[in-house]
Amino acid sequence: MMEWDEWMATRFDTLRLKEINGDLTPQEQAELNQLIQNLEAEEAQMLAAFFEHKQKEQKVLREKLEGMQQENEELAKLISQQEQLAAV
Repeated sequence: MMEWDEWMATRFDTLRLKEINGDLTPQEQAELNQLIQNLEAEEAQMLAAFFEHKQKEQKVLREKLEGMQQENEELAKLISQQEQLAAV
């Protein structure tokens, strides 16, 4: 996979404009198709890394939430015990 760079972006824009105007040669169409394929592959790779990072973040947050829920349950038990003691 090629890294998308300024030249590729400029060439892509040029070819897309020619395509819109109906002026693409078969060779240019093949080149445009290849650029689109490269761009989509690079985007897919970036998105995969992004989603992997987000999944790891979610796991950490879920673990923190579970810990806080457990702590809240323990505190609720303590409050209940203190209320019972105060009622006596």
